[in-house]
Amino acid sequence: MGRLWYLAALVPLVVGVVVIVTGLRGLADDVEHMQRVVVPGERTLKLDAGDYVIYGETVSRVDGVSYINESFNVRCGLSAADGTTINLEAKSSSSNYQLAGYKGQSMFNVTVPRAGDYHFACEGDSKPAVLAFGHGFGMKLVFTILGGVFGLLLTGGVFLFVFLKRRKAKK
Repeated sequence: MGRLWYLAALVPLVVGVVVIVTGLRGLADDVEHMQRVVVPGERTLKLDAGDYVIYGETVSRVDGVSYINESFNVRCGLSAADGTTINLEAKSSSSNYQLAGYKGQSMFNVTVPRAGDYHFACEGDSKPAVLAFGHGFGMKLVFTILGGVFGLLLTGGVFLFVFLKRRKAKK
């Protein structure tokens, strides 16, 4: 078994790096394309049915305007086009992100029962801030990290396999 077999260890390494880069790029795209509302304020949002996390962004951009607000307190409501109130649940655990020039922390969970237009309004007692609607990043981040770790472990395994086979062949 020749030294060129060590190059085989590069294949899972490259795959792991591609998984990490692709995953992080996808997460950054998700963050950039979230619907945002400057608060205090209100906006009609087009939402698909499903679970959402509403993030309070301490660093954000909306319509070319940058917002930085390290601490804010808001009271918000969400209602369907027919006036039905949609329950916003305070987030029991916290998740954060800092990607693509945005920095946010989870504030509320909400389940949207059906696709359509929803009116979102917030009152606040501080300078303007931004709330963003996303689907959560937990599983995407886990798969990105696991893909990278798997690539590194497999690289080490292939390298060790080649090393042991070469050593055995020399004896």
